[in-house]
Amino acid sequence: MTMCRLDRVLIAVNDEQPLTDGEWDTWISLCLERAGKDARALIETRGQGGPNAKQRKRLVELQQKVDIRFAIASDSLVVRGIVTAVAWLGVPLRAFEPDDYTAAAEFLELSASELSCVVDTLPRLRQECLTRGR
Repeated sequence: MTMCRLDRVLIAVNDEQPLTDGEWDTWISLCLERAGKDARALIETRGQGGPNAKQRKRLVELQQKVDIRFAIASDSLVVRGIVTAVAWLGVPLRAFEPDDYTAAAEFLELSASELSCVVDTLPRLRQECLTRGR
């Protein structure tokens, strides 16, 4: 998983590999840094790469501390099912088709310039994800 922050927008990209606890810890820390700052998060994941049960529990706990809205772009029905289940626990997140960034931006209430920055940043994060060599 690779990630970055663009002002109030957090972006993460994951491949088909399961997320490590270290990667999830880094993501949670990044989210905590944005607490109280009208943060938004866009996560792109391919294949079955999604948080495990322990990591999902930490996301629910995070949401009790900070108010962050999450959009998940995934081609996996499994991941999209996970998103639905976590949303039932009160986390404001929604799954989107891969590359449907316009709908995700509407859900996240991003400005046109924020969306443009996100779309421009995604290729770099995808490349970093591919070459990180876990």
